[in-house]
Amino acid sequence: MTSQNRIDANRRNALKSTGPRSASGKFKARYNALWHGAFAADLLLPGEDPRAFAGLRRKLRNFYRPANEEQEFIVNRIVLCAWRLQRLAATETRILLAEARAVARDSQFIRSTIAATLHRDESGSDDSSTRDPIAVAWMRDSTSGNLLVKLSRQQHALERSLYRSIDQLERRRARPDIAPAT
Repeated sequence: MTSQNRIDANRRNALKSTGPRSASGKFKARYNALWHGAFAADLLLPGEDPRAFAGLRRKLRNFYRPANEEQEFIVNRIVLCAWRLQRLAATETRILLAEARAVARDSQFIRSTIAATLHRDESGSDDSSTRDPIAVAWMRDSTSGNLLVKLSRQQHALERSLYRSIDQLERRRARPDIAPAT
């Protein structure tokens, strides 16, 4: 249990915090709420197409046709999961392309490409994965920040949420006390 002295010290320290003061600090902090989107004021990130989001929402609402506010809430969750899954797929592509560009510029990559070309195994085949920038990007990511693994985990979590929401919507519709939308 936390002591009263510790609680008082935390309160005093909190009063000293004024947030970022410099222009660069404010610039960095302005998108903090968008890190996972939990506290974001907007559903879309800067640069995302609001018409594409509205189109996806319209298509999914037309497909699921929510009959009441509860179903409307579930359909909105389905829309957000689907949108975020599309966002993550595009992010994965951008990560791989950025890493592949870095690999292509890396002199170590050039040396390994030459080595792979000159040294074939006994069967006469070569390991073409060492010359493929995307393959090397995957390999480099697995030994460094593991961004792609983290991205994959986020995708799996969103997929589970999406399918759980669809299942929940179907169960709600099966209840006899709810009339279908006409």
